[in-house]
Amino acid sequence: MRPDLLLQTSIDWLPLADAAVKATLLLGAAAITTRVLRHSSAAARHLVWTAALIAVLILPIVSMAIPQWRVPLVTLSRSTAIGTGQLGGGDAASASTAAGMRARLGVSAQGPAQTAGGGRAPSESRRSLAWGTLLFGLWITGALVILTRLGIGMIAVQAMSRRTLTASNAAWLPLARQLASDLGIGRITFRRSRHPSISMPMAWGVVRPVVVMPAEADGWSRDRLRIVLLHELAHVKRADCLTHMLAQAACALYWMNPLAWMAARQARAERERACDDLVLACGTPGAEYADQLLQIARDMRTGRFSSTIATASLAMANRSQLEGRLMAILDPSVPRTGLSRVRTLVGSAAALLTLVPLASLQPFTYAQAPAADALTQAGTAPPQVQAAPARPEVPTRVATAVEQRITQDVMQGVTQGVTQGAIQGVAQ
Repeated sequence: MRPDLLLQTSIDWLPLADAAVKATLLLGAAAITTRVLRHSSAAARHLVWTAALIAVLILPIVSMAIPQWRVPLVTLSRSTAIGTGQLGGGDAASASTAAGMRARLGVSAQGPAQTAGGGRAPSESRRSLAWGTLLFGLWITGALVILTRLGIGMIAVQAMSRRTLTASNAAWLPLARQLASDLGIGRITFRRSRHPSISMPMAWGVVRPVVVMPAEADGWSRDRLRIVLLHELAHVKRADCLTHMLAQAACALYWMNPLAWMAARQARAERERACDDLVLACGTPGAEYADQLLQIARDMRTGRFSSTIATASLAMANRSQLEGRLMAILDPSVPRTGLSRVRTLVGSAAALLTLVPLASLQPFTYAQAPAADALTQAGTAPPQVQAAPARPEVPTRVATAVEQRITQDVMQGVTQGVTQGAIQGVAQ
């Protein structure tokens, strides 16, 4: 591909590339911050990752809603941009109007491969458009696949919720309600499932949170029931279902950025550890909790819809995170404190103060090319029509005398003709 075509393709993708670079900076800052907070609680690190994922998710909206802060770190040729209409406002209209006038008048440009103002030929414009369309189609396809998978998971969760029965007479229901009251959770539904795809405790729902217990839970000991219910209620109290959905939406938007997937994975791990910390902070011995967690993971069965439901719900014992969780549970030096409202507000404000200046930053600008000056004045400059061949120059005085003589001869001829016509008419 020609270098100018590559340059034009990059200009076509400037907004998307700008958002990708800014998202990378935000996620990189979150990685550095969590590294600094490695000796803090898991809840603090989860807040950092969640704030970063939400920030990159709303980054395009904020960029369009606030004024631009222009810092010309990268300068691009405006003449190249005129060829594809990437300029804003009157500049793009001027270029389009001038190009249309040239086409109607059949005026030739500055060469067979260029139009006036430095733009590219129509064939190269079509090639650039084809590349841009291909890249956009690839990106939108990946985003739709991820969002479709999330949507199917939500539908599967709703279908599973309708198949489960409300635990109105379960032996563990009074304990569950008491623990929910102790944690300050008012509105919650407890269900009991006999479906093979739900073989472990799960939580889902944003507006109407639901905790589902497997049928085997009826035979569990009170200590095990207390541990399991505390962990699932911790997800509800922390609104983890909502942050889980937002993280997946951010992955769908930036699915080509590996940092987005890394951030979502780290947020998921810190989320589970934060719930483990809440269980331990309620007085559960670490060794007992680790033993129960291992038994639940060992008894886990893979059902028909388990992987689909997992995209829209929170299971207790994910095997991929089990080792790190057990090490944190058994480590007495790990802080177990959660986040207060003040700390949450401070963390959210810090993320917002980082997002707004970065979203308003426009690091690229256009340089006015000399060849495009005539086209970018105000959109009213007429096209340059090829001049007709010049006639031989005649001295001014000679030309004036000749014109006067010709005029006199014509006038005399006209006068004579009128006079003769009048005399003949009277004689008749």
